Amino acid sequence: MTQIDEDDRVDIDSLCEDCHGLLELSGGVYQLPHDSVREFLLETPASEFSALADFWKIRGTAHQRLAEACLAYLTLDVFDIERTTLSRGYDMEQLHGDYPLLRYSSLYWGDHIRKVGIDVAGHLDGLIHRFLLSPSHREVAMECMQNGLGRKRLRHHIGGQRYGFTLPLHLLALFDLGFLISAYGGDQSAFLHKDGFGFLPIDYAVERSRKEAFDRILDRFLPGPEAERMAQNSAYPLAYAVAKFNWADSLRKLLDLGFDANGRSARQNPLSCAAAWGHCVRFESYSMQMPILRQGMTKVTLPY
Repeated sequence: MTQIDEDDRVDIDSLCEDCHGLLELSGGVYQLPHDSVREFLLETPASEFSALADFWKIRGTAHQRLAEACLAYLTLDVFDIERTTLSRGYDMEQLHGDYPLLRYSSLYWGDHIRKVGIDVAGHLDGLIHRFLLSPSHREVAMECMQNGLGRKRLRHHIGGQRYGFTLPLHLLALFDLGFLISAYGGDQSAFLHKDGFGFLPIDYAVERSRKEAFDRILDRFLPGPEAERMAQNSAYPLAYAVAKFNWADSLRKLLDLGFDANGRSARQNPLSCAAAWGHCVRFESYSMQMPILRQGMTKVTLPY
């Protein structure tokens, strides 16, 4: 499906009536009328109430179905900004109003794919491929997500650097789809590419606390100039980020790549940052082998 026909539209006036009281419309949002309905649907086995048999079958494939629906929606022809009126400029709020599933599809398509896992995701290869390899569709989805955070696209040169478009790698890092990075990650330059909002792929992994994607990205680097460029161009001090998230093994990878453990801060290092978040017990085993991490520890009281 590449466009929406009238036959595809749901008659919203009769939707609640067809659900016989199990669904209500409140404030423009469809929802269950009471928490007890949710508990009944989720906790009553089909063996006790045969009418729920179809519901339980659907529930088992819910994430796959939702991922398929989201990707089909995101790849509609209308969102191809190279071929439609969107290429002449568009208002995101108006776009949300005209296409109400755009926001949900943009925000959650990757979450549904991650939850079905690599085995089931194989059944969605065609849709994933179509979406990730379409610059226009990627761009609309990313702008929709960033719009919800109040971020605006950087439309000019900053510091002599031209910011580019969203690559598949940016989206894969954002949703922690590490198992797809080898297929869609691209060459080394993709890992050092800033999108239209000024972020590297690894920045999205940090921002969303996506460890698998973070580690997969680090695995593509060797010590040297390119790793240094990533450290310098990242929107976040990476060593401090892994300390905050208690990613001790990821910190070791950063140090092996030659990252400066004391960079970007004159008062703290990753170990003291970890202490502030209560993670020092785990990081202690690494600090014994890396004396540089113990500098400045007098400023933090360790929790052990």
